Order: sequence, then structure tokens, then C-alpha cells
Amino acid sequence: MVNPDEFKKKIEANISQEYKVEFLGKNFEHIVNLLTETKTEKIYQ
Repeated sequence: MVNPDEFKKKIEANISQEYKVEFLGKNFEHIVNLLTETKTEKIYQ
């Protein structure tokens, strides 16, 4: 299972500091919990 906080931090680190990222509101943690490790690695890339 993927940790939503770690996922968010890695995505924010990959995005330019000029942008504030709003992650799917209330559903963010639920959606991240559905991701597999393989899917998150593809997103990080």
C-alpha cells in the first residue's frame, strides 16, 4: 500500500516550485490507497 503523504511529497518535489499543487481534495488519500507500487513508480517518472 502506498503512503499518501509520501506520494504527495514525491510528486510535489517533481513539480516546479512555482506551482501549488492541490491534490484531489478529500478523496486524495482514498485514491492513493488504491494505487499499486508499480503505478506510483510510473507516476514518479
